[in-house]
Amino acid sequence: MPDALISDDYRIKEAHAISGTHEVKLVWFSGEETTADFSRYVGSGVFTKFADFNFFKLVDVASDGHVLTWPGGLDFSADDLWYEAHPQDIPKNHRPYYPGSIFRGLNLK
Repeated sequence: MPDALISDDYRIKEAHAISGTHEVKLVWFSGEETTADFSRYVGSGVFTKFADFNFFKLVDVASDGHVLTWPGGLDFSADDLWYEAHPQDIPKNHRPYYPGSIFRGLNLK
């Protein structure tokens, strides 16, 4: 289970797929906006559906802003998405809910 968020403001308020990309604009309860890039998942395992933008644009927010989700149970933890956009906020003892996915390429030492 992921660490508790620093603040309840770091929950996702809105999510919008960006046309022509595999990116999602995230609006956080804090008022901040970030963009999450999901292109690295397209064509991989359960994420093959991401190749179809009509499916990809079905992105939604669930669990009171703690989960970014697509139909069929394709979910991403809001705190992992926050930490991807704000690596300086990652607690030293944090382990991603989806190891090796969101944090691919980040040095978590």
